[in-house]
Amino acid sequence: MTNDQFTYLKMADDEKEFLEIRNFLKAHGIEAIAAEKGFGSGPMREIFMGYFEEVHIEILVKESQYLKALGLLDFQQFSKELDEDLEWALEDELSN
Repeated sequence: MTNDQFTYLKMADDEKEFLEIRNFLKAHGIEAIAAEKGFGSGPMREIFMGYFEEVHIEILVKESQYLKALGLLDFQQFSKELDEDLEWALEDELSN
């Protein structure tokens, strides 16, 4: 039995970005967790250090889901698929 460890996927610059990415991945069946370095994390960080715009939160996913998550966050791949969908829609519209 192999251990499905968490591995680094991407860095988020703030809590909002982390939540957006985590929720997007969750919608596609991928579990994501945060790893913060430095003094305090989450609400504790704000109590002791104040609010900072950029906190650099590491986003981690399970190794078995890494490639799927990477593909979902790959803007070039997303853009290519979007372009293909638009071409198909335009062709369909022109043929009607």
